[in-house]
Amino acid sequence: MVNRSTATPEFASLEGYVVGRFISSVLKRMAATEVRNASKFVEAIYTTSIFVVEGVALGPFLANSSGQRGCNQGLKTVWMSGSQNLSVGGMPEFDFPPFSCSSATSSIPSFLTFGQSAALSGSSAAFGSGMRDGILAAFGVANRQGGVDGHKLALVSLDDGYTPLNCSMNTLTLVKDLKVYGLLGYFGSGTTQAALPIAANFSVPIIGAYTGADFIRSPITRFGVNVRASYGDEINALVFLS
Repeated sequence: MVNRSTATPEFASLEGYVVGRFISSVLKRMAATEVRNASKFVEAIYTTSIFVVEGVALGPFLANSSGQRGCNQGLKTVWMSGSQNLSVGGMPEFDFPPFSCSSATSSIPSFLTFGQSAALSGSSAAFGSGMRDGILAAFGVANRQGGVDGHKLALVSLDDGYTPLNCSMNTLTLVKDLKVYGLLGYFGSGTTQAALPIAANFSVPIIGAYTGADFIRSPITRFGVNVRASYGDEINALVFLS
C-alpha cells in the first residue's frame, strides 16, 4: 500500500490519473441509456471535442466526415519536472499546430471555444446540465453543417455546484487560462452576478445566463448579453394573462 501523504509524484501515475478523470468526464456527457454502448462513448469524445480535467484542457478531438480521426490533440499543457526532486508543474499552452493535426489534415477546421460555469452537481444540477446539453445540441447542428465559416463550435463546461465563489473561480479559469471566445449558459442570479465583473474585466461576454434579474440589465453592460426575458416582464405577462 502506498503512503499517499509521503509518496513522491511521478509522471506515470499522474498521467494515469488524468486518463481516469478523462474517462469519467466523457461518461458524464452521455445519456444514461447510452453509457453501456461503446460506440456512443467514442461519439461523445468527438462530439464534445474539448474537455477540462483538473483545470487542464484536452483536445480538440475531431473525426472527419469519413469517420476517420481528423484531430486527436490530447493534453494542451506540456508537463515539466524539476531535475532534482521531480516537482510536477505545467507550462502554458503554446501557439503551435498540434502534431496530431498535421499537414495531412490541414483541412481540419479551427475551433471557437466557449465556456460555461453552472451547477452540474447538487440540487440544481438539472438546470445547469440542461443548459449545457441544449447548447451542445445547438452546436452539434452547426458543426454537422460545417460550422461557422469553417470554424467548429466547442463548449467547456465547469461545475460550480451553484456556489458564487466556485463560479467566480471557474470564470477566471475560463477567461484567463483557457481564453474562451465567450461565456454561455450560466445558471442562477447569484453565480452570474459574481462572475460578471470578472468576465467584463477580460472583455468576455456572458451570453444567455439563466436569470431574469435586473443587475445584468440595468445599468446596461455590454458584457451581459440577455436571451431570457426579465423577471419583471415575466410577471407582467402573468398578470396580463390572468
